[in-house]
Amino acid sequence: MFQKKTRLSRADIHSLITSGRAVNSQHFSARFNTSSKPSKCAVVVSKKVASKAVERNTLKRRMRASLLTALNGLSGCNIVLFARKGANSLSFSELQEEVAALIGNIHTS
Repeated sequence: MFQKKTRLSRADIHSLITSGRAVNSQHFSARFNTSSKPSKCAVVVSKKVASKAVERNTLKRRMRASLLTALNGLSGCNIVLFARKGANSLSFSELQEEVAALIGNIHTS
């Protein structure tokens, strides 16, 4: 779980979904905006992606770990990372590579 100071609130997530910029990959989608404050993040995995709670929670843990390592040099960015269908079939190394590439796209845009 993210530390409280790096977690997005429900209101922040809603505002990012409605007005944030989007970046997509094959298995993930991200909404983000830039701010002058420290980076905050959230991870979303729906029942359409993984029907069992165990699968959803495992995928969320892996996404959080990958997101934290990918965000190491990025500051001032609020990100909501969504899993898409097929994301639960990725190995951890494949998931890390795809999340890192997605964050790299955010960093360049």
